[in-house]
Amino acid sequence: MDAILSVQDLGISFGNNHVLKSLNFDLYENEILGVIGPNGAGKTVMLNILTGIYKPSKGRVYFRGEDITDKTANERCWMGIGRTFQVPRSFEKMTVFENVIVGGVFGNAMREKDARENALEIIDMIELRDKIEWFAGKLSLIDRKRLEIGRALATHPKVL
Repeated sequence: MDAILSVQDLGISFGNNHVLKSLNFDLYENEILGVIGPNGAGKTVMLNILTGIYKPSKGRVYFRGEDITDKTANERCWMGIGRTFQVPRSFEKMTVFENVIVGGVFGNAMREKDARENALEIIDMIELRDKIEWFAGKLSLIDRKRLEIGRALATHPKVL
């Protein structure tokens, strides 16, 4: 079985600070991979490379066998790589419903009608139906984290 995501000899430096030196791993479909380490170990930097926010200084990233090292964050999202953030980045002046629709329309090129139906299913899954019309900025931190996951799920990621 081929890996859905493969990282080969990944490295990145910021000036003289070598954050990642030679990271290698394969992730297979339906597999859960945990990454642990102390603050400053490079976990977030690694995720920023995998999702196209940063370009590595060396190494390659493959998704479904295709070299995506030079692809943009948008292209990676459209291909099926989803992302959430430690600090939620919801659209605070949009409702829960609108936030999830944005994930489907802009993260997966869904038609708005389809994105609306998809959003209702996801909102049920993340247990925010009772707050569907709330503005994201009015949600508690835990509900904003749920919304962050919901927006990512709306893109129909193969890797999250």
